Amino acid sequence: MKSEFDLDPFQEALFLFCGRCRDRIKALYWEGNGFVLLYKRLEQGVYQWLRTDAEARRITLQQYRWLG
Repeated sequence: MKSEFDLDPFQEALFLFCGRCRDRIKALYWEGNGFVLLYKRLEQGVYQWLRTDAEARRITLQQYRWLG
């Protein structure tokens, strides 16, 4: 993540990843002594995923809640 996105995975940040099918997401978060990995798959429908890196860096708390 650091080399590709110029972000430090050990800082206070939540990293979200979406697959090509857009029916599942993974979240990665550093908790101080290890990473927490969350995985969610939708039974129906797809996520409205962000289109550019700039959009991804500006996700709001409300937009994050909508992913759940």
